[in-house]
Amino acid sequence: MAKIEELVKAASSKLKSAGIENERMTASLLLAEILGRDTIYIIAHNRDEVATETEARFQRAVERRCSGEPLQYITGRQEFYKRNFIVNPSVLIPRPETELIVEKVVNLCKELDLKSPTVLDIGTGSGCIAISIASEIAEAAVFAIDISTLAIEVAKRNSERHQVDRRVHFFVGDLTSAIFPEIKFDFCCTNPPYIDPNDRSTLSREVKDFEPEIALFAQEKGLGLIARLLTECATITKPGGYFLCEIGFGQEEAVLAMVNREVWEIQPTIKDLQSIPRTVFLKRTL
Repeated sequence: MAKIEELVKAASSKLKSAGIENERMTASLLLAEILGRDTIYIIAHNRDEVATETEARFQRAVERRCSGEPLQYITGRQEFYKRNFIVNPSVLIPRPETELIVEKVVNLCKELDLKSPTVLDIGTGSGCIAISIASEIAEAAVFAIDISTLAIEVAKRNSERHQVDRRVHFFVGDLTSAIFPEIKFDFCCTNPPYIDPNDRSTLSREVKDFEPEIALFAQEKGLGLIARLLTECATITKPGGYFLCEIGFGQEEAVLAMVNREVWEIQPTIKDLQSIPRTVFLKRTL
C-alpha cells in the first residue's frame, strides 16, 4: 500500500504533465475527497498508508482531471455564497461573479425593507441563485425556471439540501414561458447563456468540452437570449421592480443599447472584483 505523500507526489507530477495548474493542491483535494477528509488531514497524515481500493479510486479521479474534466464535476460540488451546491455535467458550475446577483437582491431588500419579495431566477441551473436568495431572505417567494429537466432535478436536490424546497418553486420551460402571466416579480434574476458560439475555441477545455452547451452559448453574438429576456421580463416585473442579468466581458454597451428606456430605467452596471462590468441592473418604470 502506498503512503499519502507518495500518492500526492506522483499525482501532482501526472497532473502537471497534463497541463493542470495548482497540481499539488488538486491532487490533495481529490485524495481528501475520496478519503472523506479535508486537505489539512492530507498534510498531517502524509505518512499514512492508503488502502488499495482507495488508491484505485484516487487514480481514476486523477485520470479524469488530467482529461480536462473540471474538479467540481469529479467531487460533485461547488461552493457558492457560503453554501455547497451539488453539481454535475447537467448544470453550469457556479462562479463567484454570479454571487453579485444574490448580494444585490439581499442588500436591496434590506435597504427597501422588503421582507417578502417575489423573485424569479431564469435559467436556474444548479439553483444557486434562487436557493441562496431563499436561504438569505426567509419570507421570500422564489420561483426558478430552466429549459433542462436534468438541471431542474439537480436544483431540486440542492433546494432539499439547503432546506428551502418548500419555498422555491421549480418549473421547466424556455425562459419565462412556464410562468403564469398574472404573477409579478420584485426581482427577475438571470445568468443566461451569453457566449458567442464563434468564441468557442477561446474557451478552456474544462468549459467547452464538459459544461453544458445550452448553458453557455447564445446566438446573435451571445446576445440573443438577453434580448428576449429584456422583452419578456418587462411584462412580469412589478413597476419599481428590478432586472439583474449577468453579462460577458465587453458586452455592457451592446446590452444597454437594447434596453427600452420607456420600460426600464438603467441603473449602474455592477462590476466584479476585477472591475469588469458583470451584471446589468435595471429598474422597471412606474
